[in-house]
Amino acid sequence: MPFQRPDLTTLVTRAQADTAARLSGVDPALRRSLVGVLSAVRAGSVHGLYGYLEWLAKQLMPDTAEQEHLERWASIWLEETRKAATAATGQASFTGLDGSAIPSGTLLLRADGREYATTQEALVAAGVRQPLRCRPWLRAWRATPTPASS
Repeated sequence: MPFQRPDLTTLVTRAQADTAARLSGVDPALRRSLVGVLSAVRAGSVHGLYGYLEWLAKQLMPDTAEQEHLERWASIWLEETRKAATAATGQASFTGLDGSAIPSGTLLLRADGREYATTQEALVAAGVRQPLRCRPWLRAWRATPTPASS
């Protein structure tokens, strides 16, 4: 059964009950009594500690850790530090009439539905694969897409 973090109201009630049990003749439930205020302050402190422990527990697991702690986890097992993100590049083959131009910005659709766009112009040549750099195509970049013949 997972641990349920008590809310502040529950902690105040517990602190008041604890104070009443330890000190005879006082009522910490009274709004402006000194022991009532001290019970509420103690409950607030405990609530903050529960919050900190909850945050710490998330840092213990790499899948819920914040970036700083995740990178520290990675440094334990990996020799290299985090690499900067880079766009995918590759080659594409086109068929068509020799000398046909493939304009820069031509959209390509991969079998899994991911879209790419050419980054330079190329020509169709007889059976020769022309190097063509492609970048991942974000939907926000679409202005006037050129249909591709792959």
